[in-house]
Amino acid sequence: MILRIIVLTLLLGIFDSIYIFINKKMYTEILPAGKLIHILYAFSVWFIIALVINFLIIDRPDFNLLTIIKRVPFLALSIYWTLNMTNIMLLNKLSWKIIAVDTLWGIILLLLTTFIYSLLRKQLD
Repeated sequence: MILRIIVLTLLLGIFDSIYIFINKKMYTEILPAGKLIHILYAFSVWFIIALVINFLIIDRPDFNLLTIIKRVPFLALSIYWTLNMTNIMLLNKLSWKIIAVDTLWGIILLLLTTFIYSLLRKQLD
């Protein structure tokens, strides 16, 4: 299970870093100058999301492609919508465009990560 969490965390980190780099202009509107992400905080988020994916999705007896399609989008929506709504309440800097794009990205990120893990699962478990 430890290897699973590490792999999920790394997959989340790789995909999310690529996305953030590609879309850094969008995020620089709301972040302090010269500061895109704080890597320690980012890894802590990726690690917690990896734990959640593991315990709520992968560790199910019915884990398969249909489970990923049915459950992961709702999990991602709850995580990313809550995050973005909290940020807009506290910082009041997010536009609705950023909220929508970021929430959609969160759904894609968790689907992609879980699907890729499902392909690697036989080699890792």
